[in-house]
Amino acid sequence: METYLTILLIGIAKFSTLGLLNTSVPMCTYKTSDTVTIAQSQKAITFQKGEKFCRIPLVFSGNSPLKTNIKSLLVFEQVTVDPLPEGVYEIYLVNNSKNEKKVFSAKSRDFINVLDLYNLSDKPIVINISNSIQQLGLQNKSLSELSVVIFFNGNVLPDKRKVRHNSKLSIGRIRLVQEC
Repeated sequence: METYLTILLIGIAKFSTLGLLNTSVPMCTYKTSDTVTIAQSQKAITFQKGEKFCRIPLVFSGNSPLKTNIKSLLVFEQVTVDPLPEGVYEIYLVNNSKNEKKVFSAKSRDFINVLDLYNLSDKPIVINISNSIQQLGLQNKSLSELSVVIFFNGNVLPDKRKVRHNSKLSIGRIRLVQEC
């Protein structure tokens, strides 16, 4: 029982710390009619047990650049997870044209937020990425090689080992939208 409580407290502390590291507004509400889709994933995504990360390319709908001073959102639709993970899914926005090895860390510039699965419902999960777009220098640029990376970061056990990814995460579609 004590080990379980320790793991639970470590997970809560880690989840809380990751949310504080991002300066953007983490979650928000939106109306589909008030947004325009800039890019989206082409197919449904399944992040299988044992996988450490999953890269999802975004396909842009035309040459519309990401505009400044307009709210930009990542919308995760039809999200399911079974069972709930013993860790967090970290979300990163990366440029595919840069041929650099990525080290995924919540302290990196590419880090957006964590995917909040604990209040999962039929509604999409929406993350405000407006500040992240500016930090990455992506505003007012026409982009064609942008991906969302989902990285599983397992809880750390008392003996310093990380919990392995033992969940199945499914996402129907990911959209990058901006307000009209």
